[in-house]
Amino acid sequence: MATASDVVIWAARRAMGAAANPMPRPAEAAEWNRVVDFAGRNGVIPLAAGTLRGDDSVPFAVRRDLDKRHLAGAGWNAILAREMLGILADFRSAGIDVLAYKGPALAMLAYGDLAARHASSDIDLLLRRSALARAGEALRERGYRSSLSAAEERHFLRHRYHLHFRRRSPDVQVELHWALTPSYWSFPLDCWRHAKTVVVSGSPVPTLDPEGALLALCAHGAKEGWPRLIQILDVGQLIVRHPQLDWDRVFHSAERMRRQRILRLGLLLANQCIGAPLPRLALSEVGKEPDLEPLAQRLERNLGQGFFAKGFHEYALKVWNRPLDRLRYVAYELGELPGRVRDLAAPSQEDRKAVELRGPFAALYPVIRPFRALRQHGLRHVVRQVRGNLWT
Repeated sequence: MATASDVVIWAARRAMGAAANPMPRPAEAAEWNRVVDFAGRNGVIPLAAGTLRGDDSVPFAVRRDLDKRHLAGAGWNAILAREMLGILADFRSAGIDVLAYKGPALAMLAYGDLAARHASSDIDLLLRRSALARAGEALRERGYRSSLSAAEERHFLRHRYHLHFRRRSPDVQVELHWALTPSYWSFPLDCWRHAKTVVVSGSPVPTLDPEGALLALCAHGAKEGWPRLIQILDVGQLIVRHPQLDWDRVFHSAERMRRQRILRLGLLLANQCIGAPLPRLALSEVGKEPDLEPLAQRLERNLGQGFFAKGFHEYALKVWNRPLDRLRYVAYELGELPGRVRDLAAPSQEDRKAVELRGPFAALYPVIRPFRALRQHGLRHVVRQVRGNLWT
């Protein structure tokens, strides 16, 4: 019996130019409703809406729901594009070099249409680290604020790769990136050397070139554990839209960074899951590491289910080429453990309401907290929470 994932992945394969195989048809109405849910969780509403819109065999309510969500997402993408153009103009006035990364720029680079890519959650901008202070000030002048304390910001500058800003009216979020990935998941791609422009809402926007964008998409997907279909679809759409990709440069860049395995996994997923067409050179490269196939199959089975929370560390240690990179990742995670233990032990508002401890007795809250959690939620829930906080 066909499932929701079968329908949506069939639509993705159609977008890649696969032969017009009959659409898998769920037998139950409830499974058709899950198509909308699966497409939403995986960030591919425009794909599902566009593919199923003209098929009268699909329940009308399903097509209507997809179209409404697609329209709302397209409107939001237009709002983000307009705001992004305003921010870029402010940055230019301040002499700040910047590349638009993901969001509206990626929609135009990989899809050729703002409305064809799922609505972005924020505006991602890539700039040099030396320009962060000036960029932050320019955002504050537009009404954006950062929620980080000075200590938290220092931690982010050391271990992370972006700072987050938010403006309430309209509710728009901006991330200023100085790297593609955090230091413990290093992906040292030179994004500036081959930068190009795309036209977004009639204006030129600086962004990564197709080769750089392909590498960046594979880095981003690998960092998160490829949890959503949109990450695979972005790779496939970029390949389809740019048939003249310089594959030699792509693989040379990955080899220079010692990140061949991350690139090969992304290409394997795009080819295996949605049928993205790969040239002979790319297929040959992917075939050099057959042990990636079962990993890709596992990732495909977990699409939309939050693989990040299911054995992420085991996965992470499989995507690196060098032991040094694995060691860096493990060292970072071990360094984070004390803070996660403190977070687990910190009393909640409910703890304080249930048991009032004052003065020196307040130090007993970390002892009381696990017993209250056991009583309220049971052992299985508590174990799941501990594993989630310590190991993901």
